[in-house]
Amino acid sequence: MPKSRRTTAKITIQSPNSQDVSLTGILEQLQPTENTTHRKLALLLHGSMGHKDNLFIKPLALSLPLDSFRFDFRGNHESTGTWRVSGFADDAEDIETVINYLKHQYGYNTVLIIAHSRAVVGALRWLCTSEYSRDISGFVNIGGSYRPVAEQPSYEKSTANREAAMVHGWYEVTHPVAGKPTTFKIKKEDLLEIKAFDRGIIWDHFPAHIHVLTIHGLADCLVPPYDAVIHARALSSRTPGTHNLALVEYADHLFSSLYDILITIVLQWWDMTGRGVLKNGFWNTLPTSYKGKL
Repeated sequence: MPKSRRTTAKITIQSPNSQDVSLTGILEQLQPTENTTHRKLALLLHGSMGHKDNLFIKPLALSLPLDSFRFDFRGNHESTGTWRVSGFADDAEDIETVINYLKHQYGYNTVLIIAHSRAVVGALRWLCTSEYSRDISGFVNIGGSYRPVAEQPSYEKSTANREAAMVHGWYEVTHPVAGKPTTFKIKKEDLLEIKAFDRGIIWDHFPAHIHVLTIHGLADCLVPPYDAVIHARALSSRTPGTHNLALVEYADHLFSSLYDILITIVLQWWDMTGRGVLKNGFWNTLPTSYKGKL
């Protein structure tokens, strides 16, 4: 009997908590004719002002050895609702909505979460507070911030923008989303909320059983690599869960032109997670040619 071929399906999920929020995503199935009850699933989460197929998200999803789902957070691209630059709690709620839907409608057990940039903050909050986190085996943090990014000049773009937010209460930025210019409103209260958001929850409440991979580019000018070190300190003292830190030379916040390296790291780490051979420490990202020169 010939093997079933991968299928891709677009799904829209209505939020049970907000009538104006519907989340649109893509379900990738490796064996679509097989029963999905208790089948393992990976959830991929895009960064700020991004979308479900942004950057490396889609090629990574297509490379994973398990079914996956990637979606637009509320107010992004094809999902409805209000976008807020400080919407970390909204992101956590969206994650809960999606995982609950996929479990009850398909029987999926979400075991892996891969998050980029802003999505890392909401995902970490969700992992520390949701009952569903007991099913998660692995979490991949790609370029996530620990310290408030909104305090950094590289994020707010200019002194003029910061002043506009404080004096007028808001300013706007235009950013391409799926090839279309999209305008986002940055409000003063949202910037203040980012600064006040409690990220320290991960030190005491992150589940002990989850293996974590933090990947950060050494050329990241938006989120300094030291934030990856903070995550490593916070998450390396758990057992049986482990933490691995992969620092990628020349990689910027978007891992421009380095998607293949990023995907390879994730796939190798996930394979080792399944084999139960992970240990805390730095991930080996050195090119082979360097090893004899150190």
